[in-house]
Amino acid sequence: MKSKTVLLLLVVFVCLSVIAYAFHARSTRRLSNKMISGIKAAAIKKICISRQDKKYEFEKNGSAWQISSPISYPADTERMDTLVKELFMLSRDNMISDNKARHPQFGVDDSSGIFVNLYADKPVLSVIIGKASAMSGYAVYARISGEDRVYVTEGPREYMLLNDIKGWRDMSIISFDTATVSELDLCHPKELVRLVKKEKKWFIGPAEAGIEAEGAECENLLNTLLKMKAYDILEKGELPEKTAGFSKSAFRIVLKMSGGLEYGITVGNAIKEENVYFRYYIRRDDKDVVFVAGKYDVERFMMKHAGDFVKKQPLTPPSTSQAPNN
Repeated sequence: MKSKTVLLLLVVFVCLSVIAYAFHARSTRRLSNKMISGIKAAAIKKICISRQDKKYEFEKNGSAWQISSPISYPADTERMDTLVKELFMLSRDNMISDNKARHPQFGVDDSSGIFVNLYADKPVLSVIIGKASAMSGYAVYARISGEDRVYVTEGPREYMLLNDIKGWRDMSIISFDTATVSELDLCHPKELVRLVKKEKKWFIGPAEAGIEAEGAECENLLNTLLKMKAYDILEKGELPEKTAGFSKSAFRIVLKMSGGLEYGITVGNAIKEENVYFRYYIRRDDKDVVFVAGKYDVERFMMKHAGDFVKKQPLTPPSTSQAPNN
């Protein structure tokens, strides 16, 4: 009886060992079949995307991405990080063809495919992304450069990679730390609204004057400016100066930081679309580009005057005591 028990336990042990080995082998095979392995996404420093006459280059500086060609401009870092994540999904698990003559069918031939090259301290991967596959909503055809095998795999879609360079730019108009702002000036043609921050309190004009401002309203304006996104970014010379309307009497926003840094923004002409003004041209003093910004965001600043910031005094409740009767 004891020998039967030992034999049964031995059989169970062998079965479990076989299952564990098979699971480990499968996991190892999946890991090794990734087109990118042995490196983390954070190590990627450069990406080149090209097809025929289009070529874009991106370089990473710290945690932020920069477009390095064909223009030099901050890239949409969130979008770039998503692209890297999707490139790390590329896999060799499902080969669909190794026939070079079928490359055009899948969009991975040299003339129609999208070449994507990744670099860390050295080249990591050179891959050709083709058409989307009908096998899955997120699947694409892909081929490693220099090889004939074509794979169906999760990865970045063709339409995402082929966006105009404007689609890769960071559309933020300005970036700053609200905690370091010491002054916000709204410069109207005939009025200067100076809002000064001192010891976490806001004042209208010099803090010494003692006219306290509504702090929440001042902070709301800063947050509006920080979250403002451009609908478009026009390069220098792309827009005639007269059309832009950046005259000396134009409305301006000036932001001063505690470290002495200063940002100036000039608001130009409103843009008329189908007889309705929806947007404005605006320009930063330190940038050569012109931003197209939303009407609502811009007019939140333009409609504000000094009286709008006066801190409201709390209402005193009426007295409930009654005068004595004579």
